[in-house]
Amino acid sequence: MASASITRPRAVWPDGLRIAPQRVEAVRALAEGLTRNDGEAIHAGWQGRKGWSKAVRRAEKAAGTVRDPQAFGLVLRTLYASYPSLHSHMDLRADIDLRASYGAPYLPFTIKVSILGPGVIPNAVFISSAANDEDGLSGARPAVGDRVTAMNGRPISYWLSQTATACRRNSRWQCYDDFDKQLRSGLLGWDPRRSLSLDISRDGTRQRSTYTPRAVPTRSDQHARTGCGEDDTNYRGFTSVYAGWNLCVFRSATGPGVEVWRLKSFHYAANAAVDSPKSEVDRFWTQYWKAAAPSVRTLVVDVSGNGGGDVPLPWYSLLFDNPYQEQYAEYRRLRAYDDPAVASEVADDPSHERWIARVRAEAWHTIGGYLPPVPMFCTDDDENCEGKLATPKPNGFTGVVALVLDDNCISSCAGFSWNILTKLGPRAAAYGLPDSGDSNFARLPLKLFYRGGKWNTAIGAGSIPNEKPIAIANVMVTRTTESDGRVISGKSLPVRVTVKRRWNDTANSWAERALHAALGMDGKIARSIKVPEEGN
Repeated sequence: MASASITRPRAVWPDGLRIAPQRVEAVRALAEGLTRNDGEAIHAGWQGRKGWSKAVRRAEKAAGTVRDPQAFGLVLRTLYASYPSLHSHMDLRADIDLRASYGAPYLPFTIKVSILGPGVIPNAVFISSAANDEDGLSGARPAVGDRVTAMNGRPISYWLSQTATACRRNSRWQCYDDFDKQLRSGLLGWDPRRSLSLDISRDGTRQRSTYTPRAVPTRSDQHARTGCGEDDTNYRGFTSVYAGWNLCVFRSATGPGVEVWRLKSFHYAANAAVDSPKSEVDRFWTQYWKAAAPSVRTLVVDVSGNGGGDVPLPWYSLLFDNPYQEQYAEYRRLRAYDDPAVASEVADDPSHERWIARVRAEAWHTIGGYLPPVPMFCTDDDENCEGKLATPKPNGFTGVVALVLDDNCISSCAGFSWNILTKLGPRAAAYGLPDSGDSNFARLPLKLFYRGGKWNTAIGAGSIPNEKPIAIANVMVTRTTESDGRVISGKSLPVRVTVKRRWNDTANSWAERALHAALGMDGKIARSIKVPEEGN
């Protein structure tokens, strides 16, 4: 039975995409541009060289059969979704962008895999939330707890395999955390303009639910950012003793010297009362930590779901007792840097600009290689980014640190966690789920454009100034290393105790189990907090 769909206007193809061979050429040009500029990341991703080659072949095949420009835009997005970087971002020209034509994809329910954790390949998915919204729904209304056994006539195993292949994560198991997001974005093969039919199992009975999207969805699944004190974060057995913007602190009611830091994000808004990591750290130091630090023996730092943001360098001053530096990075030397306009985009701060100017004479010629390691973030007084160390505050903290991690600890959160575990050594351990392993930070735009009857790519915001590219995709131009150049990009941090995430977990229920595991460092404290034990 054919699925219902939104009535579409007659397709008007842009130049260079009117016939199938042209669309295939465009796909190949994008794939070649990504491989030429960041082949190392592509081949180091969990799918490797073979997986990337398969993704390119699938995109070529799809490009030859799509019926309209917006569907071709989804082909480009799906191919790019196999580029392993959580810093990736693609903008499509409006005439091939489904989002520009039809708005943000909307589904009145969310779907999660049964269980998430290292080495786990889930075989079931469940409705984890459902809106009281019947507009566009026919048949049974999805309810929390329904097991989805098939979608649009295909078994759920098919959709799970699609999730693993259209995935920018560094580990296969982490791909399944993105199942719902990939589905509603059209990356799994479902066109959000067409109906979606769910076969569901509920209380031993089988039912079907079909959702037909509205022509112009007006709702978005994004929710407003709130500070740590403005959400429902809480830890049973702990009381709130400090509320900042990204940091909230909780103290154990039963275990002296045991505290939890909830570090929700490293992102700050300009012109706000707390507008940077430094301003929040200085405020917290003055108002609370300067007096409290010496008495804290066990500190749990919960950074689960922390998507990164600004430079975390000031935070270490509250915990370290020796001078310190951030992770290091190596800039890739691309041939495109021979264009001064592109080369000027590589560094994004004056200290790195001066550092690059200094190394040009000795290392600039190694096209395809890497420049020497440099601190990812320079200290305030390190004008030439020579690796000067930052000085900690006289914090007096001598306790142990338990990090609560998950796979959505990304970017500067991954770097922060690596530093805590590395610099504190035996005084620190992680619990929960391994982090994303993606702290890479420097990127340039790769432009896909049609000129002279051919599809090509060029890197850099200043490239092809007179062209209007049909797609712009971020490409990473650094890799994360230690100071000696040892590469650590794409490597998740190990956890001492794994706490798998279940489909019906809330942020609080999972965090409480992770907290229980972390406080296993102190059996008395762990026993005083009654939370569910880990299980499948």
